[in-house]
Amino acid sequence: HDIDAEEAVIGSLLIEGTAIYKIAVFLNQSDFYSEQNQWLYGACLSLDQRNEAINQITVAQELDRQNKLEACGGAAYLSHLISVVPTSLDIEHYAQIVYRLSVMRHLINAASQIAVIGYEANPDVDASLSRAEDILFRLHHGQTPRDFVHIRQVLDKYFETAPSPATEEGYPEAIPYVLSGFTGLDEFLGGFQRSDLTIIAGRPSMGKTSLALNIARNAAVEQRACVALFSLESAREPVVLRLLSSESGVNLRQVRLGLHSEQDEKRIMDATGILSEAPIYIDDTPPTPDSRDAKQSPATPLRAWHQPHYCRLPTTDAGGW
Repeated sequence: HDIDAEEAVIGSLLIEGTAIYKIAVFLNQSDFYSEQNQWLYGACLSLDQRNEAINQITVAQELDRQNKLEACGGAAYLSHLISVVPTSLDIEHYAQIVYRLSVMRHLINAASQIAVIGYEANPDVDASLSRAEDILFRLHHGQTPRDFVHIRQVLDKYFETAPSPATEEGYPEAIPYVLSGFTGLDEFLGGFQRSDLTIIAGRPSMGKTSLALNIARNAAVEQRACVALFSLESAREPVVLRLLSSESGVNLRQVRLGLHSEQDEKRIMDATGILSEAPIYIDDTPPTPDSRDAKQSPATPLRAWHQPHYCRLPTTDAGGW
């Protein structure tokens, strides 16, 4: 581990909170060795999830809300972290050091688990190899081996992040999940959580794509949630025209052919302004034989996607993919 690098990461965030967009795509809270720095980075992530500013004052307030400020060293430690680095320009370099050493620690842990499998001397060699391969596979794909945790830890995490009932009116930014905009669906699913995989299935021409686009629109326009659309069937232009038709209330055929009245023209221009400001990003790269491999996902490019916001709602229109 490298405590200096960890402190440099946190210090950089306290200087320039928006720099979290550069590192949050690959650096997790658990990558920090120091528990204090884990809490500090976790506080920064919590603030960013609520679209709040990240600085010395807000981080101190967030830690105090979690009853961890004194355990982290108080305001004095936050001031120390700011003095560690002159600017936030090298935050990615510091974060890469923290991430690399975290992977090495997990590799050591994985090696210990594999050694235990070997010492068990299981007569079923294939089963032992499968377990060892699974450990390495999860490590390689960013799924670090997990130990048992007491249920209290999971409950504590829930109460740290769960919004109060009073904040759930409308589409507040504080809610840590994405709403679909359809009341019945949101009541049934409880919103789209970060760990969820939601599949919309049905026969052709049943409205699957329309529903997905409406959910994407509601998330981006109403909640300002960053949305990534992966369209494996249609090019980006038809997808955008469908969004424009839905937003403006003008028939899709009229939008495509330009057969609309002056009043419709105004509605289309208003809808264009709304959608242009929405954080919606579209990838219409067609699937290739290699991308159909079971080990790959249509959303694989998302892992390396460096946009100035988290993608909170990746949506794939795969059809018969």
